[in-house]
Amino acid sequence: MSWWNGAARPQPLHDAREYDAVVASGEQVTAGLLAIALQAIGIQARSWQGWQIPILTSDAHASARILEIDGAELINRFRERKEVAVIAGFQGICPQTQRITTLGRGGSDTSAVAIAAAIHADRCDILYRCRRRLYHRSAGGSQGAPARQDRLRGHAGTGLAGRQGPAVRSVELGMVHNMPIFRPFQLRQA
Repeated sequence: MSWWNGAARPQPLHDAREYDAVVASGEQVTAGLLAIALQAIGIQARSWQGWQIPILTSDAHASARILEIDGAELINRFRERKEVAVIAGFQGICPQTQRITTLGRGGSDTSAVAIAAAIHADRCDILYRCRRRLYHRSAGGSQGAPARQDRLRGHAGTGLAGRQGPAVRSVELGMVHNMPIFRPFQLRQA
């Protein structure tokens, strides 16, 4: 048996810190590849990992909570360079341990809404089939529709009922930060 087969097999006990490092890598690779693809078509883009922004979290590996996000550098780079930020969601960094943490189930939606709030976006669009997140920030300030608590509560019900919708934690964040969450359309396979 190779070392890889042994490491890849689920173990009853594992180091949660190392597990987070492994599961965070998929989104990191995807963010880098998307930034390269955008650059290839002439769009200024840069990939960001959670620790680079930084997305500060608790130290509860595999179920960390977001404590703080400083979106200033993302805003500055867009303003100065028109650089699109491609962010690896679902992850952050614990400031006390300097270790990568993951947010657990619904973490990608949760980080999408938290980042949208941190950069003062007008809204956060989450496309469910492909799980893409789009943030809308108008140059002249907020031009989007105001957040409606009943719309957000409807999202929360969908998430709790197990239907395909935003994660409950992301809806809670949307309500706290008055961040509208939209489901603009659903991509279907051809």
